[in-house]
Amino acid sequence: MDWDDEPDMQLCRICREEKFIEDFQSDGKGGRRTECRICCNLQRVRWAHSTPERHRRALAMREAYVKRRKRAPGGHTEAEWQARLQAYGARCAYCGRSDRALVKEHVIPLSAGGSNDISNLVPACQSCNARKLDRLDIAPAPPPFGPNGSGEASIPATMGVNGLAATLGRLAESRPSPEPREEG
Repeated sequence: MDWDDEPDMQLCRICREEKFIEDFQSDGKGGRRTECRICCNLQRVRWAHSTPERHRRALAMREAYVKRRKRAPGGHTEAEWQARLQAYGARCAYCGRSDRALVKEHVIPLSAGGSNDISNLVPACQSCNARKLDRLDIAPAPPPFGPNGSGEASIPATMGVNGLAATLGRLAESRPSPEPREEG
């Protein structure tokens, strides 16, 4: 028997049933959630009914955000966003991680008058996006592969910290040393 022919299965932590892997949502980190879609939806419904005021506030906040996003000036195409992702090497603009799902993050939040223009968007992992909230004091790193993903790297991502230090060291060695000053 060939083990590759068997479907991938996972055990739901809530209903304790073994189900196909497709019945589990992505966790945003390259894996799958520990509860199946059905149990996950039931948990959401239970939460909404157990805390109606919090649920009402959450829905109102989401609705306000959607309205702000639709009213915000500027816009961008999917091609511009893909170029922006390429400019950042498909890494988070804040922590530099590439092993997490990336979302569009507004550098200047819509709530602070920011726009949906591509110049105001950077890729960010969900945790960095949530940590930043609507703060203006946290700035993303500049794109390592140039502003348009052209390959003209300001600091090549493949170079790493040690490679960058070696390059800076070679530049310092190639520069003529200054003449010693006479003390007088």
